[in-house]
Amino acid sequence: RGASLSLAALTFLLTQQSAQSAPSTALLASTGEAILQPEPGAFLSPLVLRLAQKAMKDMMIAKPMMSLILTISLFLGGAYLLTHAQEIKKPPQKDKKVKVDKTKVRKQEWIQLAQLNGHKRRSEVWAVAFSPDGKTLISAGEDATVVAWDVNQRKMLWKSAPHQDEVVTLAISADGRRAITGGWDNMINVMSAKNGKLMIRIKMKARVESVAISPDGRFFASAGRDNVVSIFKGQTGQLLASMKGHTERILSLAFSPDGKFLASGSEDKTIRLWDVATQKPLPKPIPTGTDDMRGLAFTPNGRYLISSGDNDVLRIWDLKTKQAVQIPGHSRKIWSLAVDPTGAFAATGSADGSVRIWDIENRRQVGQISLDDKTTGLCFSPDGRTLATGTDKLVTLWRRKK
Repeated sequence: RGASLSLAALTFLLTQQSAQSAPSTALLASTGEAILQPEPGAFLSPLVLRLAQKAMKDMMIAKPMMSLILTISLFLGGAYLLTHAQEIKKPPQKDKKVKVDKTKVRKQEWIQLAQLNGHKRRSEVWAVAFSPDGKTLISAGEDATVVAWDVNQRKMLWKSAPHQDEVVTLAISADGRRAITGGWDNMINVMSAKNGKLMIRIKMKARVESVAISPDGRFFASAGRDNVVSIFKGQTGQLLASMKGHTERILSLAFSPDGKFLASGSEDKTIRLWDVATQKPLPKPIPTGTDDMRGLAFTPNGRYLISSGDNDVLRIWDLKTKQAVQIPGHSRKIWSLAVDPTGAFAATGSADGSVRIWDIENRRQVGQISLDDKTTGLCFSPDGRTLATGTDKLVTLWRRKK
C-alpha cells in the first residue's frame, strides 16, 4: 500500500513538473517559432527524488512479484516522461490547417507562334475571338474590317467590311456558326463565321461598345453610349428588351455561364447584374471605383466576376461572399481582359506594353508577355494553351510552354 501511494505521488509530480517544463509545445503549434528545451533531468526536483527513493524502499518490503511489476512501471513511466519532455510535440493531424504555399504556384512562360497582319497600319485591333473548336480566330479593328484566320495555317480565310466606322467589339456563338460585331457606326452585324456573309443588320441609337452572346445562343446583348442594355433573340435579331439603369455609357458585357444573368460595366462606376428572364436588374449595383470598365468576364463555374479598367488593377468579385479583391501589377490603364476556359487564370492587356497572366484563386501574377504597344484585344483558345493579342494592326498568337 505504501509503495502504491508513493508511486502515485511520484507520477503526479512528474506529470505536473513535466507540463511546467514544456509550456512551449502549444506555443510552437500556434506560432511555428523555435523554442528552448529543458535539459535532461532538469524537472526532477528534490521532492520528486525523495519520493522515488521512498517508493523503491516500500516496494522491497512488498511481495517480490508486486515489487517487480511496480519497479518496471516506475522506470518505464519515468523514462517516458523524461524522453518526451525533450521533444517538441506536433499537433494532432486532424487539427492541422493546410495553408496554400503561394511560392509553389507554377510560373507560366509564353512563346510567340505567329503574327497575323491583315488590318491596316496604325489601326488598333480592338477585339479577337476564337471559334469553339479553336481552328478559327476572328479579329475586328479600328479600320472598320473584320478578318477571319486559319489558326493552324496562319493564313487569312476571309475579310469583310460591314461597318462604316471602327469595329470595337466581337463575339462568336457557342456553335461556331455566327459572329456578332458592334461598331461606332451605331450598327450591330450578325455574320456567318464560316465565310463572313452578312445575315442580320441592326441599327442602334448610339455607338455600340460591347456585344455578348448567351452560352446557349438563344440571346445576344449589346450596350453602348445610350446607357441602355439591349437583349435580342439569337436567331432573328428581334429586340426583346431595353434595360435601363446605368447613368453613363456602358463599355462591357458578359453573360453568366448558366445564361441566367447578364453583367454590364459602365462609366457610372458600377457593375449591374440583370436577370435575363425578367429583364430586371438585381437590387444593388456593384461599385467599382473606376469609370472605364473595359473588361468584364465570369469564371466558368460562375463563382467569380472579373473586371478591369483605367485604374491599373484587376478586380476579382466573389459573388458568394460579395467581397472584392484588388490585384495591382500594371502601371497604366488596362484595355483588355480574358479568362481561360478552366477558370484558373485571367489575362490582362495594358497600355504599359505588357500582358499579364494571373492565378485567380491565389490572387497573384504567374506570367508576363512584353510587347511594344498596348494590347486592346485579348482571348484564350478553347484549350487554354494559346493566347491571341490584338495591338496596332497586328494579331499575335502565343503558346504556353508545358
